[in-house]
Amino acid sequence: MTSQEILETLDSKQDPAAHEAATLIRALLKMIPSSPIMPLGEIRKIDNLGRIVIPKGYRVISGWTEGTLMEYFHMGEFICAKKYSVEKRK
Repeated sequence: MTSQEILETLDSKQDPAAHEAATLIRALLKMIPSSPIMPLGEIRKIDNLGRIVIPKGYRVISGWTEGTLMEYFHMGEFICAKKYSVEKRK
């Protein structure tokens, strides 16, 4: 599935979380041409503890360092991760 097909699928849903995911994907796609360290189509295995390694390129671009608190959202067949914001929760 291409990124355009993914965006069309997300845009067609009436779910606000799907629209937020589409917005995040569009923002990431805008970074790709200017970010040579952000490879496409990386495949990672889930280890026996359920962990997935986020490639360094993605972490650097996102400003995620060791110890960064993350929150995860499940959207159909996608899992989105973002830096946890304490201010947002108050």
